Amino acid sequence: MQSTALTAVNLRCEYRSNPLGIDSLAPRLSWELRTSQNGERQTAYQVLATTSKDGGGSVLWDSGRVVGSDSIQVAYAGKKLASGQRVFWRVRAWNKADQPGPWSREASFEMGLLTPSDWSGAQWIRDPKPAPENPYADDPLPLFGKSFVLPRAVRSARLFVTGLGYFEASVNGTNPSDATLEPGWTNYEKRVYYRTLDVTKLLKRGENALEVLVGNGWWHPLPLVMFGGAAFLPKTLPTGRPRCIAKLEIELSDGTKQTVVTDTSWSVRDSALRFQNNYIGEVWDAREAGKGLARQAVLATEPVGPLQCEPQPPIKVIGTRRASVLSELKPGVFLLDAGVNQAGRVRLTLKNTKPGQKLVLRYGELLHKDGTLNPMTGVCGQIKGGNKERHSAPKDSERPHIPAIQEDVFLCAGAAEETFQTHFVFRGFRYLEVSGVTEKPTALVQSMAASVESAGEFSCSEPLLNQIQEVTRRTFLSNLFSVQSDCPHREKFGYGGDIVATRDAFLYNFDMAALYAKIVTDYADAARPDGSLPDTAPYVGLQYCGVGWPMAFPLLQTELLRYYGETRLIEAHYATLARWLAGTDGKKGLTDHEARVGSPEEATLPLLYAECARMAEKLALLLGKRGDAAKWRTLAKTTTEAYQRAFPDAPPTQAALAYALEYGKLDSTAEQRTLERLLADLRAHEGHVTTGIYGTKFMFDALSRLGHAEAAYTFATKKTVPSWGAMIAGGATTLWEHWEFSDNTFSHNHPMFGSISAWFFAWLGGIQPAHDAIGFDKIELRPQFVAGLTQVKASYKSLRGPIKVEWRRTGAKLALSVELPVGCTATLHLPDGTTKALESGKHSVVVAAP
Repeated sequence: MQSTALTAVNLRCEYRSNPLGIDSLAPRLSWELRTSQNGERQTAYQVLATTSKDGGGSVLWDSGRVVGSDSIQVAYAGKKLASGQRVFWRVRAWNKADQPGPWSREASFEMGLLTPSDWSGAQWIRDPKPAPENPYADDPLPLFGKSFVLPRAVRSARLFVTGLGYFEASVNGTNPSDATLEPGWTNYEKRVYYRTLDVTKLLKRGENALEVLVGNGWWHPLPLVMFGGAAFLPKTLPTGRPRCIAKLEIELSDGTKQTVVTDTSWSVRDSALRFQNNYIGEVWDAREAGKGLARQAVLATEPVGPLQCEPQPPIKVIGTRRASVLSELKPGVFLLDAGVNQAGRVRLTLKNTKPGQKLVLRYGELLHKDGTLNPMTGVCGQIKGGNKERHSAPKDSERPHIPAIQEDVFLCAGAAEETFQTHFVFRGFRYLEVSGVTEKPTALVQSMAASVESAGEFSCSEPLLNQIQEVTRRTFLSNLFSVQSDCPHREKFGYGGDIVATRDAFLYNFDMAALYAKIVTDYADAARPDGSLPDTAPYVGLQYCGVGWPMAFPLLQTELLRYYGETRLIEAHYATLARWLAGTDGKKGLTDHEARVGSPEEATLPLLYAECARMAEKLALLLGKRGDAAKWRTLAKTTTEAYQRAFPDAPPTQAALAYALEYGKLDSTAEQRTLERLLADLRAHEGHVTTGIYGTKFMFDALSRLGHAEAAYTFATKKTVPSWGAMIAGGATTLWEHWEFSDNTFSHNHPMFGSISAWFFAWLGGIQPAHDAIGFDKIELRPQFVAGLTQVKASYKSLRGPIKVEWRRTGAKLALSVELPVGCTATLHLPDGTTKALESGKHSVVVAAP
């Protein structure tokens, strides 16, 4: 059969397209390959990197013809790269007939500031003004500024900038970025991320001005009492007064260079942002805009971690919708509906405002029965009672006195039209109460999230499952704000348990490579002095959930290897993993959060601990640490055998039975007996689950793997409590934390039951990376042709290219189509128990329906 040329497309550097700000000296390059020929493969490649466009300038790296199939994670191996250097690169590939394809279109990447000395005099600066005695008093946020003159037109300019806790930069009055809530949340003692911005078009010959507005964020939190004081943030987070650092590098039209850096020559003044807290909200006084008295900035000398390029997708506005006015609750108080529950902010426009007119925005997921706003499921830390006035906090801030209801205040300047939106907070809400207005307000709701690219699509012939998929994706995006959170309002923390339950669902739906890599680093940074790992990363003082929450640390490394071929994280963090695993026994903690029927610790947690040891063995072998691998293999074996001796039959709960089937390493007899008991328990509950965060996930996988996907389909399509259908029937537009409706305590935007979406892709569509896959190079296709469905369509955009599966039932026949990218092979599992090996390309199979 004649071979056809391979064309390289969708070139990436460190998972991004043409990125600005890379601080790896050997950035990793990836590309997809296109061809019309089935079974084609890459046998060699050549990368050419130069200093100028179109292959011009100096050659930085000509790899020559490199024999091999590598098309992802190819490390740059050319001349040493310098700070700020821009690299243009292209690639071509040879096919299996040893014929070279055309050169790809050119891509680029640009280095950040690689060493502390490259910041060239830029220093952290802050406002000399002391903090108020009462932490809840208005404390205007600082606006730093610097004016400078450029003698000629600008050829190019880059702004390297960050602030703690958040920053917004402006050049001549224009924000050069559509990102918000920057930088990403980290342990600021370990690292602080900065952003690289192209500001060339914003500068001009003559007078210019650079300003940086800084918010409190996670760097200057209030002494909120959360969960009985366990997450008293100022005691557990590295904190300080708001600060910023910036360096502006300018190349003028004649080739000369000019630099502007933060130092004590900068001015600082009070901004119109008078108060800001991640949970409570903001106070913006438009009368004060531009009026603060300037004073000299001072150096911020408190130590923080090194500056690093922001590695993750920035948080952006990902969608907008106009809120509808539901009612006027009383004169000047309107209730608005965003249409769906989501995370984001509101852009409010009013006409004919008066100076000092006070607008108050309050947010909630629900309405009370009388049609008024119910804000209680979004109250920070579940502290519900006490004084409702934010500014009347007692000086003894240890006492849980003030409920942190989501609330923003805008004070008007007075104008024919004014528009307000928050700067440094995000809300979880559907409903909005606006008070202090004289006419119906115009409110544009801006949904926000990390700007992760969509990676997967799923649809089927059952409308309820399509609804669940839509609701799940909205929930997931609502909880991607630099961490994968459990809810976007009440807590906002990066809980490991939710990651363990939903990581593959997130991976199927979105490109999580960069964000999950950042979260792995967060976990390494969160390690306690004794080597233990906490429940959340960054660390906020919570460490009681047990092994299932820090299990996210090895699990994400393992999954990033399978999905994206990521190995550098494993090399960087293996020592942290080994220390944690050797220092814990996995015996205490939460077993199945929000299960309707509880399961004992001793029948569940050891199995998670053993699985962590198996993952550590795999990662140790990858690094060539055979002695360590043997140690972890023995630990997994002895832990599993101890469980099997203690529980020849798992306790009679769905979760305990699912744990045993998933991780118990049962022999065939015990496995069959356990499976029959699980099916019997499902029948006893009329097909409903009694499981929580982990048991639900494990049941989907175990039942489908063992040939009982019909049972999983039954509880997936239930419409009575407990079920996803009951949530939707109850008005849910995002997933609930609790199977039953809650109007006071539990979040209505919680990702953990989104594990069902992974089942859609992995078992209904059948797309699964093999256990030993490296960047999805090996695929197991295991579609389950359940009787309730006549059609399923699933696709996943891997780093190598799109993977597509579609099947349709017509009478007694099943028509199945599969598409695989170059660089992948698959094993297709058919209903009669046979398998079929597939190479890259498009395939069609027709078989008898089961």
